[in-house]
Amino acid sequence: MKRINGIGVLLVIVLIILLIGFSVFSTMPKDTNDTTVANSSNYETQNDVIEQLNNVEKVEIREKIITMNKEYLIYVDNEEIATVSGKYVNVTGDVFTLKDKYGNTLASEKQIKRWGIRLNRLAEVRNEKGEAVSYIGEDVIKDLFSISKYKFHFYDKKKNEYAYTKEKVLSLLYEFEVYNIKDIQIYKVEKNFNILTDSYVITKKEDSDVAMYEVVFLTCIVDAIMDAE
Repeated sequence: MKRINGIGVLLVIVLIILLIGFSVFSTMPKDTNDTTVANSSNYETQNDVIEQLNNVEKVEIREKIITMNKEYLIYVDNEEIATVSGKYVNVTGDVFTLKDKYGNTLASEKQIKRWGIRLNRLAEVRNEKGEAVSYIGEDVIKDLFSISKYKFHFYDKKKNEYAYTKEKVLSLLYEFEVYNIKDIQIYKVEKNFNILTDSYVITKKEDSDVAMYEVVFLTCIVDAIMDAE
């Protein structure tokens, strides 16, 4: 009788050990599959934000008040969907990065050397893979009597111009418009009245080759230049 009881106790102990081992194994992270899902999710999120920006008619940009460098919050329908952060330095140039709210890089802009055209500055726009997709150039204003302060040009990756900007010099607050090479207005950018910080509204007027995020970059560049003057 004692022998049977001893065997029973041993079986119970073995069963408990097996249950504990199964529990530990089931809670271990699954490296390969989980990483693949996470990476896929991040890639889909990046594409979703770019697509969302390119499909909406209005985007609001609000500059953060207290930051070490320039930082702007990007809103669609009063919901923050992305940020643009970076700096403008007159000597070494500027660099700005567009990120989603999870910190994934969506696109970037960096000042580069000018390639044989008369511009004050030239910036290269890159996608999330770091590939150059377009360029933004600031024009040299030759007319000393011109009220206009800034004029910018958009170039494709083959360096062909496909859009440019015009300032509305008689507006109460700073305002500029973007036109394609057929002189059709495609975007309007208006500065809001805000005593605490700078904010802008971008309105798409027509579908075009100029992506909304490119106009977002340009608006941040213009604001940074004005703040540096």
